[in-house]
Amino acid sequence: MRAWRCRRGGRRSLVLAWPLLGLVVLTAIGRDRLPWRYETWRLSHGLGALALAALGAVHAIESPRGPHPALAFVWIALAAIAPATLVFVYFLRPLARARRPWRVVSVAPEAESVWRVTIAADGHQGLAFRAGQFVWLVLDRGPFSLREHPFSIASPPSEPARLEFVIAEAGDFTRTVGSITPGARADLDGPHGALTPLERDAEGFVLIAGGTGIAPILSILGEAAA
Repeated sequence: MRAWRCRRGGRRSLVLAWPLLGLVVLTAIGRDRLPWRYETWRLSHGLGALALAALGAVHAIESPRGPHPALAFVWIALAAIAPATLVFVYFLRPLARARRPWRVVSVAPEAESVWRVTIAADGHQGLAFRAGQFVWLVLDRGPFSLREHPFSIASPPSEPARLEFVIAEAGDFTRTVGSITPGARADLDGPHGALTPLERDAEGFVLIAGGTGIAPILSILGEAAA
């Protein structure tokens, strides 16, 4: 009876996992075509990956042929790591950055439907970063908000307590940037990224960008000038 239940549990988890895997992949490929806010998609994508890890663990343990010890260990480990990553991203990381708040200094038009956002460190020395890197930025919300988005830093690292971003209106969140008022809270996670040519040994560099992709280039040029 127990073996029959294990086989049934293994088959059921497999039947559920395959369409869920397809759904996660398709929603990742076609994210821009979905009628979802970015924050909704990002959270659902993480929860879908968590469910896949759990179903994989169940299938490995309750496989009709019996669980292979090594495979079962791998899937159980993955099933444990998956929720740990969500706890880190949505709780531990925001908890740490809550102690280092930022404030919006200005939101000024840079071009048509493009804004230059300047934030300043509030009670700390700012962010040590390399020219060309980016951060996950939260504007006009607390650190635990799901409304965080990746933006390249447009200002040079020589000004760590005052950061600038060039943001185009291209989505639900970015269309509201122009309405953010000075003094609003800002939070960021970073720095991230490896677009840091100034650290490489070369006689010179050719920097090419289009649209708001100019942001990391501005940071690189500003640091080179400094």
